[in-house]
Amino acid sequence: MTDSKVLLELAARCEKAEGPDRRLDAGLHQARGYTLRDGKPNERYAKTRRWVSPEGIDCGWLEGTNREYPPRYTASVDAALTLVAGTGVLITLSEIKGDGMPMCVVGNPETAELFEAVANTMPLALVAAALRSHAAQDKVGDGE
Repeated sequence: MTDSKVLLELAARCEKAEGPDRRLDAGLHQARGYTLRDGKPNERYAKTRRWVSPEGIDCGWLEGTNREYPPRYTASVDAALTLVAGTGVLITLSEIKGDGMPMCVVGNPETAELFEAVANTMPLALVAAALRSHAAQDKVGDGE
């Protein structure tokens, strides 16, 4: 993932978002190391932009074409959970905190810390907490 400052900025954007946000999804995808590259024109579009994985694998076109990338992290708990992989050993979702707003806590095994987030939807709260956990791992890896 990207450096901790970018991850924390994305987490704050998730907590402020009112609902699913495809631009935020794209920012999250880029934080995971995916890049956008111009592709060859096809019969439907004069120009296409394609997502390419950190390993250089062509993943597909932008939304509106035959495949939708990036995943809908801000709309789907399943997609949001892919951001937790490798960081979370504890995940709790509730609506207790924040005047009934969804809350998520993700535990980080590297630092033994808990990271929580409150947002307008469960996927947004889960993404924000996962990003905070990744940011802490980046700081540990950088020796901070």
